[in-house]
Amino acid sequence: MKHLVTTSVIAFAVALGGSVSAQDFTVGLDVLYLDTFANHGTDGTGSAWFSGTEATPAYRLTGEVDWGGPMDVRARVFAFDADSADPNDIFKLESLDLEAVFDNTAGSWDLEGFAGLRAARLDWSDENGSDGFGYEGFGPTLGMSVETDFGNGLSSVVTGRYSALVGTTTETASPGDSADGVMVPAIDFQLGLEYARDLGDGRGFTVGGGLESQTYLS
Repeated sequence: MKHLVTTSVIAFAVALGGSVSAQDFTVGLDVLYLDTFANHGTDGTGSAWFSGTEATPAYRLTGEVDWGGPMDVRARVFAFDADSADPNDIFKLESLDLEAVFDNTAGSWDLEGFAGLRAARLDWSDENGSDGFGYEGFGPTLGMSVETDFGNGLSSVVTGRYSALVGTTTETASPGDSADGVMVPAIDFQLGLEYARDLGDGRGFTVGGGLESQTYLS
């Protein structure tokens, strides 16, 4: 049996996104152009890495509810399927985040802390494309976002998020060949610029762009 969980994934993205708000609800869509680098299938004799897949669009849908108190509730759904020149190289990622969000302001800084849960599924090929693995897990998430207001609706945003996933890895060719209780840390980092416009009556919109990385380690 091959070692089932020996993959490290780093996905770099150029991200474009926007959101609209009305009263106490905000919905947003991010489009990320991801390139993936992954150690996909060490079998005890060595390792092979994706040298980089072709840049592939990925999508993240976000919904957030403002309860009128110190805490908002946010849900995020993310899906990515790497497009590789080699059809044997496979990497897919789906995740769901449920988070409680807390805001505070300090001068020109808008500070946002959040905590919650992430559930994720990863599928990737092994070192020679003849087999693959799947991982399903969930665990706690902690993160923080710092927004700096430059005036006239323009601001910079830096966000970091850490998730500790625990779940099961299964070999594609042998579904009964699995490992339970596998921990996979996930680290997300975002850096970008946003423009926000208040339309009055609780309505508004935000557009922005930047860079993002997602790292899954095991």
